[in-house]
Amino acid sequence: MRISSSPTSGRGALASALAFPALLAMGVTARAETAPPLPVPPTPVETIEPHVPIAAGQPCIVQLIRNRLFPQQDLGAGPPIDASFTFMPPPACPRPWSKVILKVDITSMRWAIVDTLGLNLGGITLFRGGQPRYRGVWRWHVERDLTDYSALFGSPHNGRMWTITNEDARDYSSRDLAFAGTATLAFYPATARTPAPRVPDAVVPINGQTARYLPHNIVRAYLDVNNEQPWWFTCVPDRLAERFPLYDMYAPGEKPHEGFSPAIQGCGGTSFREMAVAVDGTPAGIAPVFPRISPDVSEFLRNSINAPAPSMQQLDFVPYRVDLTPFAAILNEAGPHHVSTPGALLLYLDRGRAHVTGAVTTNTLIGAAGLPRWTSTLSRTDETTRGKIVTHQGRDFEIRGFVNTSRGRVETRLTQSSRFANTQTFHVEGPLEITMPGGVDKLYEQGIDMSSTTERTVRRWIGSRLVSRDHVSLSYPLQLGYRLAGTLTPEEDWSSVIKDGTVAARQHLLQDTDAYKAGLGHYVTHLRRNFVGSRTRTLDRPDSDWSSVASHQYTDNFGSCYRADITTLNGGVQSFTHGTGCPGNSNYVRWFAHPDGSANSLGWWH
Repeated sequence: MRISSSPTSGRGALASALAFPALLAMGVTARAETAPPLPVPPTPVETIEPHVPIAAGQPCIVQLIRNRLFPQQDLGAGPPIDASFTFMPPPACPRPWSKVILKVDITSMRWAIVDTLGLNLGGITLFRGGQPRYRGVWRWHVERDLTDYSALFGSPHNGRMWTITNEDARDYSSRDLAFAGTATLAFYPATARTPAPRVPDAVVPINGQTARYLPHNIVRAYLDVNNEQPWWFTCVPDRLAERFPLYDMYAPGEKPHEGFSPAIQGCGGTSFREMAVAVDGTPAGIAPVFPRISPDVSEFLRNSINAPAPSMQQLDFVPYRVDLTPFAAILNEAGPHHVSTPGALLLYLDRGRAHVTGAVTTNTLIGAAGLPRWTSTLSRTDETTRGKIVTHQGRDFEIRGFVNTSRGRVETRLTQSSRFANTQTFHVEGPLEITMPGGVDKLYEQGIDMSSTTERTVRRWIGSRLVSRDHVSLSYPLQLGYRLAGTLTPEEDWSSVIKDGTVAARQHLLQDTDAYKAGLGHYVTHLRRNFVGSRTRTLDRPDSDWSSVASHQYTDNFGSCYRADITTLNGGVQSFTHGTGCPGNSNYVRWFAHPDGSANSLGWWH
């Protein structure tokens, strides 16, 4: 199958690697090492992710890293391994490009506990993803459409590949934490069939701390942000965590692997998260946080809902694009400017004017209450805690601004509405303190029923003429059930005997966009992703009822259609289909489309 002449993602898709940054210890020289031959062929991670549609013509390929080995740097002895590289623009393919595609192949050489893998270039994060934590040698493949970052690739830059390791990895030696990686950039020259789109004129790295000097002729501004924090939707308010310690099967004082930990139920601060963006201290935008599910639900239910098919955004965290265009005039003012949230700042400049003036005229986000409201029926009787925590948050805001450009005065009006609701149900049995010499029975149950929606519309006028209207609708519903029952024995190192454990997750991602440009009409897209996974562990059947179902559906009004479905059972694939339901039962995606749900810049639509 092909996506606009490019292969679709499917079973056996090529996969492999990333690499860790060159952190040079005093007196130790970093070295670049390639991965040794593998004793067995890697097993492909089964994904239904679409490949990035390619453009016409033959691309120029720039190799960033090839088969580079990198262990977790802060564990184990020996010289650190250098995973840095230098990028040079492709001389045979000068700008402008019709398409720029990043391809990353990752191979897990051995058992590893790594939370995040990433690749940076010139301070900009090009890729950020997780790893599935399977035992043995596995490989997987990730692609990103980086055409909007073309300005970054016009000059040489230093880059690096890196990992962030879970704290529990301290219990493993560096020999157990090894990956190998290959990363390339494909640059497609502009052709008559696939012309070069209008891309941002500047891409600026934002670390959330350092103020940046920016151009003074900005007319549009966007910030690509990424937050991959797992398990925030299971958190409880700090005040309740102090009154009702929600211990699970871990012994007091034992460090949990991830989520559902003994004290404070893993995390505090309520079960609501959002990313607030401020410009020079003034609220400027809000981004929703996707409820990513980590592979390991607990120490006793590892790889519960991701083998052999990962859950949504497990291998590739898709950034959310915040529209900061109403603040363009503020960013044009003299002096450095501080943007509060780390990300990539994408700037469109006025090519006919060196300095653009303007103002922010309306900002109802200033002073708007962003804290969620919650209620609780939690109560404890004897050794049992039961009840619900219901968390709500809603906000509506409008931001207006204008800039005096070489085309005239351009006004922008942004309206956004967000709604969040999460009902957590708890049933916890067992003593909070264990002093008796024998074992005690404990039970921990938690249910999540969450909905998160965001509606955003941005309109731009020149005078009284509407020149564009962009509407995005997002929905992130999630249902999660967790149960762990067993016996905890206060021996020398504490021991737990699990009688039964179950996790079940049902997750969706719904995204609809409608972009209008004067004189051109509408570009409409629809994306729907579904994931259902569960696992049950008992004493006699540790891997019983281990299954998942996932689907990816994408269409647009220019004829694109992508469909993929997979079902798994007990670690094996039961069924895998591509194209079923599309015209001719075949996937076809136009070269400019973003079937992964990443932001549409519409620069191809002149």
